[in-house]
Amino acid sequence: MDGTTGEMGAAIGRVADDLRGRPPRRILIVRLSALGDVLHCLPALSALRSLYPGARIDWACESLGASLLEGHPDLDRVLRFPRKEISRDFLRGDGRDERARAALERFLTSLREESFDLVIDLQGNLRSALVARLARGRNRVGHHREETKEHPWLLAGVRPTRPAGAVHRVEKNLHLVRALGFDGPAPSGRLIPDAEAREHYRPLAEAGGALPTILHPFVSAFGRFKEWPPERWAGLARALADRGHRIWVTAAPEDFGRRDRLLAACGDAACPAPATRSARELAALLSLARIVVAADTGPAHLAAFTGVPVVGLYGPKDPATYGPWSPRAAVRRGAVPCAPCRLRRCDHAICMQEITVAAVLEGVEESLAREVPIEVPR
Repeated sequence: MDGTTGEMGAAIGRVADDLRGRPPRRILIVRLSALGDVLHCLPALSALRSLYPGARIDWACESLGASLLEGHPDLDRVLRFPRKEISRDFLRGDGRDERARAALERFLTSLREESFDLVIDLQGNLRSALVARLARGRNRVGHHREETKEHPWLLAGVRPTRPAGAVHRVEKNLHLVRALGFDGPAPSGRLIPDAEAREHYRPLAEAGGALPTILHPFVSAFGRFKEWPPERWAGLARALADRGHRIWVTAAPEDFGRRDRLLAACGDAACPAPATRSARELAALLSLARIVVAADTGPAHLAAFTGVPVVGLYGPKDPATYGPWSPRAAVRRGAVPCAPCRLRRCDHAICMQEITVAAVLEGVEESLAREVPIEVPR
């Protein structure tokens, strides 16, 4: 339904009333990507589970985030959408196009094999709206029109009366669940690390007598201007080592060359972290850290949702909206007039250059000093 604001509010009100009278048996969450954005939906998942304790809840997600969601206690099934794999293989020869078509068909079959009483689009773009539309759902709800991209409202659904406004992404997702009737405080949405992977990494993490401090300096190629200068990371590693920290540096495979150059600049102050093969394994590794210091990227949010202390380094993005969601998180940002901004690239990134090693060291001490009782499975 895509009429006036009043009509949209009335429509989502009718959906909430309908679901109170007939609690949903099956719910589908659609949040396909990216890693940090998927994690920012976990409190909304907990809120949905609280609101509809007897429902079966499924989640449609792309491969990277799906590996984290599998086995979550509030979820019954993860529908893995291998979009990148399909895009890579489609229209290629040697049978790869057939493989892509088969993968897409498997996803669509899993999406449509049973009907849903409620489909919630927590992404708000045309791709997620199409997935929500293809699912067989009695009710479809999504973010307010002002908080979506690519006009997903063209595919019918109902939305809250008002936008969530300038709030953290976690609160934006909760705003949608609150429109359905949830009225409690924001859940923590804790991510439970894979127990087997955690036990694999535990002896390595505990071998030095103190848990490692993990640095994650790198971001995806399209967001390089969110990175802190490498000489600052090297200076931070040396300063932390002088204070008794045992430093591990994590990186994606495509950043191994840059990681090795950074380690050379660190001297004996740091070493590479043990290898991980998936976001699920990386979450298990980070959950064993004494503290994690990271750029504005997925591992900062992984650390936050596993409950370890974390320091996030922010420049272009506003940490009030995109920062780590944790009472044990500290943020350091460059105070420049042009930040925050919505640029996708920048030739100078002075916002990141304004963050000093001394400021990050203060953030580490601040985060470690916060005595917050958070249960993390051991």
